[in-house]
Amino acid sequence: MKKAKKLLGVLFIVVALACVMAVSASAETYSGECGNNGDNVTWTLDSETGELVISGDGAIKDYTHYAHDLSPFYKESYIKSVIIKDGITRIGNCTFDDCTNLVNVTIPDSVTSIGHSAFNDCTSLASITIPDSV
Repeated sequence: MKKAKKLLGVLFIVVALACVMAVSASAETYSGECGNNGDNVTWTLDSETGELVISGDGAIKDYTHYAHDLSPFYKESYIKSVIIKDGITRIGNCTFDDCTNLVNVTIPDSVTSIGHSAFNDCTSLASITIPDSV
């Protein structure tokens, strides 16, 4: 009976480790568009590192707090770091609304304005570099 319990315990540990390894291996990269009409602005999010990169030419679209017009980043818990590449001219309204795990943001000199509530409820935000151009 003792041997069976010990074997069952070892089997449980093996199964638990296999589950953890499967979850670790399931990190994904997500991508999409977030520009105003005619602007070529795209994003890529690595769910494992939490790094969101926004690149292209033009402005990030304005969003609202309403369900039909929420930012693709609204309440996105994967996002820990945002890198906005040179060429982006504006960060839209409510873009990073309620990204509570967002810690740091880098904004290039090409950005000249930041919309209202762009970083609303980003409670973990510890570092943001805002250029003189804003």
